Amino acid sequence: MMRHDQTRERENLTRVEVNALRTSDDFKQLVNGLQSEFGSRLELRMTELVNRLLLEQEERMRSVEDIRYQLDVKEKMNVEKAKHEREEMRDRYAAMDAVVRSEFQRKDEAIMALQTSLETQIRTINGWVKQEELARTQQEIMLRTEIAKITDGSKFDIEAFKAQQVQVTEKLSEMIRMEVDSRLATDKETKMLI
Repeated sequence: MMRHDQTRERENLTRVEVNALRTSDDFKQLVNGLQSEFGSRLELRMTELVNRLLLEQEERMRSVEDIRYQLDVKEKMNVEKAKHEREEMRDRYAAMDAVVRSEFQRKDEAIMALQTSLETQIRTINGWVKQEELARTQQEIMLRTEIAKITDGSKFDIEAFKAQQVQVTEKLSEMIRMEVDSRLATDKETKMLI
């Protein structure tokens, strides 16, 4: 019985080995088939991927060139704009400078005209003042002369009045004496008659 079991086991082992060999050959064929299929698929995928990468790289290069071109154009425009702004600013400064200079010149001319006008007015006023002083001096001289004449006339009138008063007083005194004398004489005569 043992022999029989051993034989059976040997047969089973042989069957397993044969099956293993068959399975191994099938597996190898399957693996080879899978490898060839996977290799072809991988090759297709790699080709597609490489083509896609090349297209993307070309697109990137185009977009980089476009960006460079746009940057160059923008930089040129900025340079032109800055140059134009500088020239415009220079023109504005030149125009402002011309306006300021003309304004200063106009103000200087106005100041000179005012100064000339003031000097002329001061000369005119000085002339008027001198004429006024001369007229005042002449008026003072005339007034002093008139006052002196009036004073002299008043003195003469006063002296004449005094002389006249003295004469009147003397006449009155003479008349009073004569009256007194005539009364005395009349009194004497009256006394003598009595």
